[in-house]
Amino acid sequence: MVLESIAVRNYRNLDGLEIAFNSGLNFIVGENNIGKTNFLDLLETVFNKNRFDASDFADISKPIEICLQFLPDELEKEKYANLLSSDGKINIKCTYERGEKQFAYSIDRSDSHGKQDNKTEIIKLLRDFNYLRYDPLRIPADELNFYKNRGVGRFLRYLVSQLISKRDVKLETNSLNGVLKELKENLQNLKPFREFGLEIDIQKDMESQILRLLTLKDENDFDIENAGYGVQFSTLIVLSILENLIDSASVVKQESDDSPSPLKPVSILLGIDEPEVHLHPYMQRNLMRYLQRIIENRDQGFITLIKKLFNIERLNGQAIVVTHSPSILLDDYRTIIRFYKDEQGNTKAVSGKQIVLDEKSRKHLWKKFAYIRETLFSRFVIVVEGDTEIGAITEWAKEVPAYNYDMRNENNQFLDVFRSMDEEDLERYGISVISADGKGSVKPICELLSKFKIKCLGIVDKDNSSNSKSNEENLYVTFFKDFETELVESLFNKNREEKLKNVIMAAAQEINLIMRVPESELLGKKRNPCESHDASEEKNYTIQDISEFEDVDDRKTGYIKILQKNKTVTFGKLLGELLDADEIPDVYRNIILEAKRASISTQKKLREKINESR
Repeated sequence: MVLESIAVRNYRNLDGLEIAFNSGLNFIVGENNIGKTNFLDLLETVFNKNRFDASDFADISKPIEICLQFLPDELEKEKYANLLSSDGKINIKCTYERGEKQFAYSIDRSDSHGKQDNKTEIIKLLRDFNYLRYDPLRIPADELNFYKNRGVGRFLRYLVSQLISKRDVKLETNSLNGVLKELKENLQNLKPFREFGLEIDIQKDMESQILRLLTLKDENDFDIENAGYGVQFSTLIVLSILENLIDSASVVKQESDDSPSPLKPVSILLGIDEPEVHLHPYMQRNLMRYLQRIIENRDQGFITLIKKLFNIERLNGQAIVVTHSPSILLDDYRTIIRFYKDEQGNTKAVSGKQIVLDEKSRKHLWKKFAYIRETLFSRFVIVVEGDTEIGAITEWAKEVPAYNYDMRNENNQFLDVFRSMDEEDLERYGISVISADGKGSVKPICELLSKFKIKCLGIVDKDNSSNSKSNEENLYVTFFKDFETELVESLFNKNREEKLKNVIMAAAQEINLIMRVPESELLGKKRNPCESHDASEEKNYTIQDISEFEDVDDRKTGYIKILQKNKTVTFGKLLGELLDADEIPDVYRNIILEAKRASISTQKKLREKINESR
């Protein structure tokens, strides 16, 4: 069974939230204090408890209503036939009035045929769905041992019990008799031991003896409680699934006894809060891919184990992962659920599953998604064509204050926060810059981000087009052919040619740059393809040579060629650092200014809505 969607009414700050889920992994992203962890709390209450607390009500005069839509498999359709709607789905409404002792349940059917709602059957479905909540505040050392029947220790204990019950296991303790005798004699010198008849003895229960002997060790032969937190928490998450299956196993066994098929699937929904807390990026992705294989029944080792231990054929698995880490996201936008604030300040969600893009756009995005991931955590995104632009814009942004111009005379306390910034870097505004690695990907990336309710501006090179304006509302076009031409023309127009030369020479002192341009490239000379050509005989011009050309257009071409031969983020950053604020090309100044103002405006409106609601 899969949870397809949920609708929330009157719960904390999630009133009006509606989410459609992917059938496998789902990653919930969004800013802090927007309600992501609240959502996992909600699922915990609905599936594993029977009432909300008074603090859970957004409006205490109204009930909390949670509408869940499930898609059962064929076996589950038979099992819950009385709950099915005409489309083969199960729609459950959970209502809780303040002061009541438990939920009121109902089934929403498009075609009821006189069916009556069976509360017991609904509760059984919710419990059988097996929602497992994991959060990083758990203490692994309290669970990752065999003798404490707590958390995943319960599974480790279960594992030992199952094996002992099938074998005649004995431990030889006669060799301990001498040690035991001396220990008893030593402790009898203490009054409490004499007064209360206390003495040391050996556990008679074989299972208890074995559980005390066993421990988990890492590859360095350290007990797991002394291993790194990354190892502990990765192990804890996986074992938590198995611990949860212990209770499901007895249900499956009971139902299997009455069924011609000895093995049955089990539904499980994992709710995981910030698993990245103790994991470096590689381990984050590795853990997520492993969990994906588990819930999709593609990990043969896990399948073999649950068949052997629990007589469970497979999992109908699903996971909801709350994260603040781009590294943990997989390369598929359809697995992303983004929480955001609408214009009224309400928390809403966009599900990647529901985003429809044409085939060409999807191909672009799958190729670039590794670079797009971080933008899903931003308020605003600037999409550029290449690497040099990224480096330059991030530095230029520090020189472009959003509060100058028409905002500078406003008496607004909210804007004063931005005025007081030591630096105008983009992170303060929640703005990120991403390279589309080509003109063709700028528009698809902007389209995807817009569908995720992330404001976005793109800038593309004019190339050979005669049109320097875009018909797209959120797309800028350079005035000249490309970034390099834009920069050179801008500096020449401002009589900063000498500054351009000095900036390039200064950058060459910091990093390796190609500083020579062949004569054929520089002057556009064409040679006869029938004639032999020796590249070693061709003249190469240095930046000093270029600066001495009499023709201004030749000098421009020379500088442009040098810039084009050195397209890197590092070179872009150096260009951004070494140029002054008034030397930034207008088109890039404008896009930075618009992005910052839009971010401020959004935050200002949200703050006003929050203040109005108080």
